Amino acid sequence: SNLITGTAISANSPNCAFDQSNGTGMPLYNVSFGNTNTTQDIGQSFKVSTSSPLNKIQLYIKQTGNASNATVKIMNNSNDKPGSTVLASGTLSASSVSTNYGWINISFNTNPTLVAGATYWLVIDGGTDKNKYYIIGASNGGYNNGAGIIGQLDGTWTNTVPSGLDYYFNIYLGGE
Repeated sequence: SNLITGTAISANSPNCAFDQSNGTGMPLYNVSFGNTNTTQDIGQSFKVSTSSPLNKIQLYIKQTGNASNATVKIMNNSNDKPGSTVLASGTLSASSVSTNYGWINISFNTNPTLVAGATYWLVIDGGTDKNKYYIIGASNGGYNNGAGIIGQLDGTWTNTVPSGLDYYFNIYLGGE
């Protein structure tokens, strides 16, 4: 119902594109989390190569027992640990995770634009049930743009055991 005079240009958002990844095949390491207070959460730092809106992530994960849903957050960096600013939040639905490894898609409530070269954190905020928890695949030294840690959001973070593990993940940008 609006009349346009002159030139008008219409554009779609960029296509969803794979930007960062770690992990192929069966993982060499299995990192359990959500099973005690000290290993409640995991974090993986990363840097994107292109400034673009976050679309989704994938995690290579399985569960033991019937774990509760977990919250997946993209957070700022503060002194090489997750900061206090949540840029996006999504749900790791326990019903989508089996007892065998598989790639699970996580979408977010917002699609913040991530800046190329800046450090961000992918954090999975889990529960604390020793019989119902998650296990994520990991490799040693396979990802050069970040590092995996384990601990508690808003608490103490420590290196993985063995030190230097990176979790299996994929990050997709664009395609809002």
